[in-house]
Amino acid sequence: MSVIAMSRLLRNRQLLLIGAAVSWGTSAVTSKYALDGLTATDLLGVEVGVATVLLVAAAAARGQLRPSRHWRAYALLAFFEPGLTYALFNTGLAHTSATDAALLVSLESVFTVILAVLFLRERTGPLVVGAAVLGVGGAAFVSAGGDVTGSSVGGNLLVIAAVLTASMFVVLARRVAGRDPALTVTAHQFVFAFLMVLPLALLGHSHLMHASAGHLAAGFATGVLGSAVPFVLYNQAVRSIPASRAAITLNLIPVFGVLAAFAFLGERPGLPQLAGGLLILAAIRLVPAEAEPPELAAVTAKAASGPA
Repeated sequence: MSVIAMSRLLRNRQLLLIGAAVSWGTSAVTSKYALDGLTATDLLGVEVGVATVLLVAAAAARGQLRPSRHWRAYALLAFFEPGLTYALFNTGLAHTSATDAALLVSLESVFTVILAVLFLRERTGPLVVGAAVLGVGGAAFVSAGGDVTGSSVGGNLLVIAAVLTASMFVVLARRVAGRDPALTVTAHQFVFAFLMVLPLALLGHSHLMHASAGHLAAGFATGVLGSAVPFVLYNQAVRSIPASRAAITLNLIPVFGVLAAFAFLGERPGLPQLAGGLLILAAIRLVPAEAEPPELAAVTAKAASGPA
């Protein structure tokens, strides 16, 4: 594969990651609104259930709904995310402020870089490390101008635990990338996740019967924007992008979350949030400047030739 073709492929993968960040960021608004009328387990069951139906239907329509000999790996992915991550995050978000949650979510890039170095032996140069620090600092600025009333230590700890499990998912996804088409992987992942969360949704305290149509609609929208769409985009992109680099792009999530909150909830971002958005964009711009690690060329070539 030529250098130009590789650069174009990586740029397209980066656009997929940005699309995933837009979707995840927007879903933060629908999640917070849904939790005003639903319990955390209600939202978990609804969002994973909706995403599972959509992903299975899409995979079937494209002829990619088929058994895989790698199903155990996909079940493990499902346990970490959306299963455990969403359960922890929804519970934490119900007990803390959206501002604190947005700030803590940005820690995923730091956790992922550390885990990628420890378990994937990825070589992270100074620019990637610097971009990670810059991105986290930007995310902190983005979140600094919000109202932190209603936050709690317990809720924040649950969000941190969710971020850690999400980082584990990123690293594991990088290890199994390319074994099957992205839609096949994601459909398997969510079917397993739905089987895991169904008992929690059925046995947990529920407000579903008393929730308004708006809160139910927000829960369904979260399943689309927070699960189905971004996971397909992410699983496709991560096939040829190192986990540490993918984590930098996902720092855009709080930026899009702030924009969505302004557009749909009328929240006005302050100067610190605007400054943080610029820092995060600067972090994204730094990443392509670093030379590709030698092992990425082989991975990129394999991804371009199709799954094994």
